[in-house]
Amino acid sequence: NEFGGTGEFSTKPEGGTFVTGKGLYLVDNQYPSNGNNPTIVLVNVTDNFGNIDGWYNLPGFIGQLGGITYDSSGSGQLIAISAQNDQFFKFGIPSSGDNEGTIYPTDQKNLWNQGGGGMFWPEPGYTAIQLSPVSGVNELLLGRYEMVTRVNPSDGLIKGGYKIPMQ
Repeated sequence: NEFGGTGEFSTKPEGGTFVTGKGLYLVDNQYPSNGNNPTIVLVNVTDNFGNIDGWYNLPGFIGQLGGITYDSSGSGQLIAISAQNDQFFKFGIPSSGDNEGTIYPTDQKNLWNQGGGGMFWPEPGYTAIQLSPVSGVNELLLGRYEMVTRVNPSDGLIKGGYKIPMQ
């Protein structure tokens, strides 16, 4: 079996996140079964490993995504970073009835920088996202170029970041 059971992905999924009891959610910005449009795909990781358990179309205003992560607090939500804009989107966990339909974000935040200075500013081109504790507080860590940008997940405020030298 090819990954995806039948090799249903484009050549480059953009990122994924595991959700216990559901499976692996992947971003595929050119998903063939959805007209080569940006799609979140649910991949089975248990009894039918690699098979597609569902796919979810994204509304056109979202555009391409650079990555996806999972926030397990409350009822849980997927958080995806735009690859084309300086914003991120939050989605409820899709239900089986959403399969092959369009899912809309429950929240959308623009990135912003209070001081306007420094090397961490809002701009497009993010290729990774992870929700992770930093000094005991959950932050979104966004990857772009050789930088990791720290962002408050509730309001989009850029809190600084890290320069990662490329070797």
